[in-house]
Amino acid sequence: MKNDNNIWFNQNDIAKLFNVSRVTVTEHILKILNNKELNINEVCRDFRHTRPHNTAYTKTQNRVIKEYNLKMIITLSYKIKTKQSLNFRLEHQSFTL
Repeated sequence: MKNDNNIWFNQNDIAKLFNVSRVTVTEHILKILNNKELNINEVCRDFRHTRPHNTAYTKTQNRVIKEYNLKMIITLSYKIKTKQSLNFRLEHQSFTL
């Protein structure tokens, strides 16, 4: 998702991007935040998502999902060791943290 001139991905999106499980992404995010490498208020936002709630699609359900900006995604690309994360890093070298 793009918002405020930034790109925001949820944990599932990041997991797909780097070809790892969501659990792996969660573990690395927690380490990054616990080690105070990044400030949660700068790299994380809650986004409200609306989706159909029943099979007839007559009702909707709202969920709040945490999403992370490019700064977090680049930081994760250094922690997660996959071919996809390396390629991502190489493609975004010019972005300054």
